[in-house]
Amino acid sequence: MAMANAPLEVSSLYSAINDFSAALYNELGQDKTKQNFVFSPLSIHLVLFLASVGAKGSTYEEITNALRLPKQGAEMLPLYKEFLFYHEEAEELKLKTGVFIDKSFNVNPNFIEKAQRYLDSTVESLNFANDPAKQIDYLNEWVQNYTDGKINNLFVPGSISQDTKIVLANTIHFSDQWKDPFLTEEMMDMPFYITPAKSISRPMLHKVKRYQYYKDSTYKFSAMRIPYKGNFDMIVLLPDAVDGLSELESNLAKINIIEMSRKMTTHLVTVCLPKFKIEEAFSLLSPLKNMGCPTIFTEKADFTDLAPRTSNSLYVSNVLHKATIDVSENGTEATAATALIMVTKVMTISNPVDKVNFQVDHPFIFAIANKEFVLFMGRVKEF
Repeated sequence: MAMANAPLEVSSLYSAINDFSAALYNELGQDKTKQNFVFSPLSIHLVLFLASVGAKGSTYEEITNALRLPKQGAEMLPLYKEFLFYHEEAEELKLKTGVFIDKSFNVNPNFIEKAQRYLDSTVESLNFANDPAKQIDYLNEWVQNYTDGKINNLFVPGSISQDTKIVLANTIHFSDQWKDPFLTEEMMDMPFYITPAKSISRPMLHKVKRYQYYKDSTYKFSAMRIPYKGNFDMIVLLPDAVDGLSELESNLAKINIIEMSRKMTTHLVTVCLPKFKIEEAFSLLSPLKNMGCPTIFTEKADFTDLAPRTSNSLYVSNVLHKATIDVSENGTEATAATALIMVTKVMTISNPVDKVNFQVDHPFIFAIANKEFVLFMGRVKEF
């Protein structure tokens, strides 16, 4: 007789988020027009999981596979509730999820109950059918409100139309100071090498202190963890070679940032880190298709656990994401917003103490993470 699956633990959710982070970084990083970028895998993950709650059959399997969730996906709901409850009181991290439904559209009450009970979602009725432009203004204001005004115009004109039936949205606002702030008077201008032959002078945060550090000779990079006052850290992955970022990115899925950070040891580190500020917007339509869930963007999608099937099938028209990060001598502020837009008609889409020298003077990868999962992730290639 086959043995029953063991109960899932919240660690399986953390693993899924981290695997999803690396896979999505790989997709976003292939856009050569974006030298620097930042995104929140957690924000995107939460919105897609919420959509999966209303999906069935192969549509459900595609979404959960793209999210790297275990096969017992139906058992994940209580883990998301546990996850959100655990982080509810964190002063440095604010999460908000919303479900916005057209007033004329009937949604399965069971979907609403699960969204509220397990994902702490607010639910609102909006008038997409009669006044989509006004709803764009309202949703942009909602996003601004929950990102402390840092995310503006997530919804661009035309992103919502009279055919829009449901919008699933999430916002994340992270703000924390360094556990040991960098002193302004210790900052120095240093060259940042965009390529081995090209550099630009940049103000560098500078400190000599005991930090957690890791050296990897296999994948040719070093890494360190800079702690914030709360439960999160900035983790910087620096290729050994000035032009080694592409090779590091190609191996990112093998590295596993969280597992790697657990192998770090304490060293006396001289760190030089450039101040940087990034704001980036994405349509996730192509990346998500490439990650294994193309059906959600077609009329073959099955969201009948979200709403009964009518003459026009409900499917996803676009997934929008916008994120910002500002790293300074005092700390970091990072925000993100994700929106999944669902329609019932085709619409046009806009696109022993060792001394270590850790001089971040060439392209690098960064992540904001705690000991379990990645919250934000991105890269800096040029200024």
